[in-house]
Amino acid sequence: MKVKLLSVIKIIDARGKELDQGALVRWLSEAPWFPTALLPSEKLKWEPIDNDSAKVILTDKNLTVDGVFYFNEKGQITKFRTKDTNIKIWKNGQSFTGITRN
Repeated sequence: MKVKLLSVIKIIDARGKELDQGALVRWLSEAPWFPTALLPSEKLKWEPIDNDSAKVILTDKNLTVDGVFYFNEKGQITKFRTKDTNIKIWKNGQSFTGITRN
């Protein structure tokens, strides 16, 4: 990822596994906006946990991330949680949680 101020001054020039992993987790957490993206496929697998949650596993090339989606009684997604993040301000073991409003 490259970021330049006024298209001239380089501010960020990042690359690598951590950046790719973060992008993949972000895609997964935002996938409910395009629900057909969450259909099971060669790259995306689902594993039931209980009546209110399921683990999703996404693989793209040589990178795999996962998380848990939580559902309400209507089957709507209410929350997404993952530990697959390398955001440096978070301490090891902390997870990312996204909450939706229905």
